[in-house]
Amino acid sequence: MKNIIQEANFRTERIPLSEFLKIFKQFNKQSFEELIKWIVKIAKKRNLFLYFAGGAVRDYYLNFPTYDLDLVVEGDLFSFLEELLKVCQGKILFKSQFLTAKVEFLVGTEKLYVDFITARKEKYPGIAKLPMVYPATFLEDIKRRDFTINSMIYGITPPFEEIVIDVFNGKKDLEEKIIKPLKEDSFVEDPTRAFRGIRYKVRFGFNYHNLFFKALELAFKNKAFFLLSPQRLANELISFLEKEPSSNLFLLLNETLELNIFQESGLDIDAQILKKVSKFFNEFFNEFSKKQRKKAFLLCLSGKDLENGIRLGFTEEELKKYRNAITNVLSRIKKVSSEYQKLLYLEKLPKEVLPFLAVIKGLEKEVALFLTKYLKTKLFISGEDLKSLGVYEGKKIGEILKLVKKETFEGKITNKEQALLFVKSLLKK
Repeated sequence: MKNIIQEANFRTERIPLSEFLKIFKQFNKQSFEELIKWIVKIAKKRNLFLYFAGGAVRDYYLNFPTYDLDLVVEGDLFSFLEELLKVCQGKILFKSQFLTAKVEFLVGTEKLYVDFITARKEKYPGIAKLPMVYPATFLEDIKRRDFTINSMIYGITPPFEEIVIDVFNGKKDLEEKIIKPLKEDSFVEDPTRAFRGIRYKVRFGFNYHNLFFKALELAFKNKAFFLLSPQRLANELISFLEKEPSSNLFLLLNETLELNIFQESGLDIDAQILKKVSKFFNEFFNEFSKKQRKKAFLLCLSGKDLENGIRLGFTEEELKKYRNAITNVLSRIKKVSSEYQKLLYLEKLPKEVLPFLAVIKGLEKEVALFLTKYLKTKLFISGEDLKSLGVYEGKKIGEILKLVKKETFEGKITNKEQALLFVKSLLKK
């Protein structure tokens, strides 16, 4: 092993496995260590080099809890998993074209999810295209990484058991708080690396190395961001919202704007809109399901008339549906002065359109009231209560419940008794 290290000329550091595993704080310690024990046992039996890669080693040195549970196998991943799953209860959830697999393990009563990756090298068929991948050595696998701080690996089986391997001075760049790509054409190959660099810069409070700007310049020259597929572009922007603290959203979006990446990606967005988008999702993040939130966020970045929508992965049919819904509700809201009636119109919309109306169309007050009060107004009675009072027709039940909701929203009904009295007075009329 010593000869291999000297020959490859990389830095190493020995860290006990029990110490390294402490960064995986999201798992039950006993269950997680039991699973790792079995994984290591099978890998050693098959003489496979197994290691943690990228974010886990970075976060260990930063003393951050990590959520990057990526285990890399130098060798035949799928035959390894086949043998592992004979002794560990679990199943492969999916395999990808990039020689990876996501596995669900059941340890006791706890489900643990692990991403397994084949040590691989990549060949890019064109600018901003997804790579073709081939099994490779761990050194070749390291060389395909995005930034020096993510290029360190931690071995958990021989020949580098309990050893950090640092080929590109990643630990030094961590100490100096630098985001440095491995090579100048890094963003030409894969422009999504730049978005990840922005996330690390904001998350850790780091600075860009000069090579980051050179890599950006080369990517701009080659139109790499413009050539990025709508789906991949959308996914990277959604990562700002879903994978980072909501308090960092404006910093992430503004950083992207100032680096000129929005414009180079074919998106016309200004700082004021980004500020409003960030404020809205900071305040109302939990008012939407994950699926609604993703669409809502992308709609807000799609321009005043959704002209950027295609670039962010929406279809023409989807955009037509959204435009019609928005135009219709705006024309109706303009004609009424009743605050409550405006909220009734908002209720008819797909929920993901509401942030767009607030951020782009100036309905901040109405949307905020709809989300914080109207949707949270609970009725004290149900259709069954109305049936007990002799109301059986479905349409009539719906109309009465709407009236009860209005009275409840306005604070005139505060309990079930008052709701029933209100209904009885309606029925007398």
